[in-house]
Amino acid sequence: MADKQSGRLYRWFGERIDLPVILGWLMSASGLLYGGLDRRLELREALQKALHKPVPKHVNFSFCFGGMAFLMFGIQVVTGVLLTLYYRPTPEGAYDSVRFISNHVTMGWLVRGLHHWCSNLLIVFVLAHMVRVFVYGAYKTPRELNWVAGCFLLFMTLGLGFTGYLLP
Repeated sequence: MADKQSGRLYRWFGERIDLPVILGWLMSASGLLYGGLDRRLELREALQKALHKPVPKHVNFSFCFGGMAFLMFGIQVVTGVLLTLYYRPTPEGAYDSVRFISNHVTMGWLVRGLHHWCSNLLIVFVLAHMVRVFVYGAYKTPRELNWVAGCFLLFMTLGLGFTGYLLP
């Protein structure tokens, strides 16, 4: 059933979009930009060196929590800016503006939901990252200042999550 639908979808796109021409154009356009930069900066060598570096055996999924927290923070910034365009931070207008965003702004419900869920996930990932750093002992010398900065960022994240929760 799924193969039949994917085949139909592939044929539909094939009839309307000339994919080889588009990919060829993109490759030539990126070659104009990338080729000149590569000749001057030797990016290909640096990229090959970085991509072929072996990963240590002790590295596992838990080492991704910091990066995932950073991704959630980036989504928070983007969706927060979009929500700020319509939000009114007054005691009388806050709830009505949130209702307006959710019900009348195009894709407002999606942006608001994404902002809500990413804020929850941000707190989860920051806490998981701090636990991983503590369990692995990565807070010891010479990284104790990083631990202090991380604790500060944890409290900032919790504070921003709490104040953001109160806005509507």
